[in-house]
Amino acid sequence: MNNKFNVTHGILFRIFVVVFLSSLLIDTGENKLFGIPIPMLTLYLLFFVVLHNWTPIKDKIIWGAVGMIILWVCCQWVVFDYYLDGLRMISLLAGALIIGGQGANFKDISFHFNVMFMVLFMVSLSFYIGLFWHPVPTGNSFGGFNPNSVALMLNGAVVIGFGLFFTTTGYGKKAVAIALCSFPWVIWNTGSRKAVALLFLLCFLQIFFRIRRKKLLVVVFLIVAIISAPGVKKYYFTTSHHEANLVTKFFRNSEIFQNRYTSKLYGSANFRMQLIERGWEVFTRKPFLGYGIGAPSSPQWLENNIGIQDNGGRYVMVHNGFIDYLLMGGIPLFLVFMVLFGNVSWRLFKLVQSNSETLREYAFTMLLLTFLFVYNIFFGDYSWKMGWWIIGCGILMIRISTKKGQDDFSFSPCKVSGAPLQ
Repeated sequence: MNNKFNVTHGILFRIFVVVFLSSLLIDTGENKLFGIPIPMLTLYLLFFVVLHNWTPIKDKIIWGAVGMIILWVCCQWVVFDYYLDGLRMISLLAGALIIGGQGANFKDISFHFNVMFMVLFMVSLSFYIGLFWHPVPTGNSFGGFNPNSVALMLNGAVVIGFGLFFTTTGYGKKAVAIALCSFPWVIWNTGSRKAVALLFLLCFLQIFFRIRRKKLLVVVFLIVAIISAPGVKKYYFTTSHHEANLVTKFFRNSEIFQNRYTSKLYGSANFRMQLIERGWEVFTRKPFLGYGIGAPSSPQWLENNIGIQDNGGRYVMVHNGFIDYLLMGGIPLFLVFMVLFGNVSWRLFKLVQSNSETLREYAFTMLLLTFLFVYNIFFGDYSWKMGWWIIGCGILMIRISTKKGQDDFSFSPCKVSGAPLQ
């Protein structure tokens, strides 16, 4: 009877994971059910499903950081009235802990990867068949999503795709390879400069850790970087159309990038730096206490403190998640989050150095995804839901390795192929 209950519980959990990850496709910030964003509502339902069989990670640093964040949020509720902002932060932490506490082996990690990869492949596929993607005055739109967000999610798909490619065989490997080829062109067409640069970096890291002749790859990379540097500089910062090398011409001839070239790119970069500098200046006024959990997203607070407007006359957030942490809770809150992210990253890095090929492959994939999340925080969105799914999977990876021990990781749901990580 108990075994039957556990099987049913496992099926329900997987159904809710599919619903949660799929709901990310419609979470533009406007789609709500009973006033609650759909992914957040799914997390609440997921919590009740896993209560019976949830196994928390035994890590004092992670729990200490989470405990201090929750305590800080509770104090904010007493002092301020930012209840929804506090609830959102706690729900993100809870979502990561729920995912990290449900699963016992690589099959569970593979399930998460497979579902997320298929969901993001649907995003890529919809671009090729012409769904949702249409031009707007500021660039392009994907069903109400910011193109930068779409590009970042697809960078995550590339990382997951590499991990799946090297842990599957047969038709599964071929299907993953075909899907992987679909992502770069979509990322390019979003017009997100940082996402394109990140794509090259992630692909370089994937190759670097899998080939034996690493020095040769570094030399080739440096040569390409030196040759491309003048064109990339013009693409990012130059307002002149006159001088151009081959790289600059390539950027300029791209139909999608044409409307983001020259003064718009230059203005965008300057505008972002102006926001960050202003946010840092405001932070230095209250470096240890901050301004409250809802301050960085409050229009009134932004008007009174940041005071920078976009072309539509709206007061703009600083678009840097680390500055947001400093503005919300000062240096103490910032350090707590850095300890949380740093501990997860460090433990994943130690797993990459293990003797098990399968463990190394999954840990390497999770480490790159964690890097992707921290990278995204730097460019603005500390509450990125896919990012907190990444932290949850990282915790799951750490918990499984701690519970079973490294020797048990000789088991794999599928044969590992490809060159081992060095």
